[in-house]
Amino acid sequence: SLGAAPGDEAGLTLLRDVYEQSGRYGALVDELEKLAGGLGDPARSIELYMQAAGLCKDELGNSAGAARMYRNVLDLDSGHREASEELAYYYLENEKPREAVRVFEQLAESATSGPDQIDARLQLAELFEGELGESPEALAQFEKIIAINPHHARAQATLEAAYRDSEDAEGLVRVLSVRANHGDWG
Repeated sequence: SLGAAPGDEAGLTLLRDVYEQSGRYGALVDELEKLAGGLGDPARSIELYMQAAGLCKDELGNSAGAARMYRNVLDLDSGHREASEELAYYYLENEKPREAVRVFEQLAESATSGPDQIDARLQLAELFEGELGESPEALAQFEKIIAINPHHARAQATLEAAYRDSEDAEGLVRVLSVRANHGDWG
């Protein structure tokens, strides 16, 4: 069995070339996973796991193997956006929406910027609204979006419509107050 030592970039490149030329993608994935697990450099490990995930998906058609690599990435960096999104989509494709919710919640909590938090919250809102049919949970996500960015037009419009439809005066006043306080009257 061929192999490369952790940190041996030339060896890894040679190994990748040999395995790819011979179509031994499964063996290459195994080597990348083994190397990534043995490194003391989380950033490089993440890079190798993501490469392995890509091979699993694109060359092997092994979405479960790719999901395992994404979980490895998230063990190292719980806020890794691409791994989070890919893993959540895997769960949705495999009819595990609650697992997708867990992944997006972790992403939202670990996001360091407002736009990243909002993107994760939007994913959650859509998941609650559509896949799970849980409108109150979706509205809670839109409320969190407004707390991050009071100018978020979609969250404002969604909340305003929902509170008008349900005749929730308190919720409607809260949303309209946010709009008034931030000058968002269109």
